[in-house]
Amino acid sequence: MPPESGIEVEISNGTIHYGPWTDRERVPIQNMLFPPVARDSSPTRGFLKPGSQREYGGFKVTVIVKDEVII
Repeated sequence: MPPESGIEVEISNGTIHYGPWTDRERVPIQNMLFPPVARDSSPTRGFLKPGSQREYGGFKVTVIVKDEVII
């Protein structure tokens, strides 16, 4: 099975501020979570052999909002 990777963020009774600092950091955070590298992929044929590089099937991002959150 391919390795699973992701991030889960849970916000409860919080305040989210969006301002100049956040806007400057938006691009680095987007590049980290959604790399801009685009290339054609081909399906893997058969199973990987021992010592082969791992192949990641995806990256799961989950945001859970509980209670009251002010944006």
